[in-house]
Amino acid sequence: MASVQLVDSNGVDVTRHLALYPHYSTLVHIHLFETNGQEVGRLTDAPVQLGVTFAPSSLATAQTDSALLWALVTPTAASNTPGTWTIHLFSPATMTNKVFGPFDILIH
Repeated sequence: MASVQLVDSNGVDVTRHLALYPHYSTLVHIHLFETNGQEVGRLTDAPVQLGVTFAPSSLATAQTDSALLWALVTPTAASNTPGTWTIHLFSPATMTNKVFGPFDILIH
């Protein structure tokens, strides 16, 4: 996996900037791509563990689904707080870790 595209539930690309709103969670789908630009389908043959981190850590929380590659992101910081988030993929089969980001977030 060479790159990711982050897309919200409305189909909007939020890779460069994820706008979060107090009291609302945003579902983000994580699309994986090979170096040739081809999207990687479901990872059923070689499952990964999906994790996310936020900077600052008080910015938001996320529930993740490793099989479906999505994160439900909920802001925990005050409005007008900027920050970033990073996507972590770990493959137990190959014992490799891939990190994407950081990606910008703003609590509106």
